Amino acid sequence: KIELDEINKERAYQGLPPFKNLKEADAARDKEIAEDEAASRVPPRFSRQQPPEKQDPKVKYKDVGSEANSKPEWGEGEEGYMRPKDPADKLRKNMPYKYKFRRNWGDF
Repeated sequence: KIELDEINKERAYQGLPPFKNLKEADAARDKEIAEDEAASRVPPRFSRQQPPEKQDPKVKYKDVGSEANSKPEWGEGEEGYMRPKDPADKLRKNMPYKYKFRRNWGDF
């Protein structure tokens, strides 16, 4: 009874109608708490991903084959005979063997 009187006094001060019983007051309080928690959750600005060097090759090159099939053959289109810049370019049709694999300094 005392709690209900205190809650109703606070509501009267805020200009809200009083509650009839304590169950109604508890339900309203739980609803307000849930709304406040939902409003206080801020979505993260960005999510961290693993750098490409550490990713699993299956994940890293998952869509490369379909991208390569959607591009024209090597020597055709805007890019022409330019060196491949990404893995999808290396899988294009008629790509010279020397461009298909990366050569490092120690591979000689």
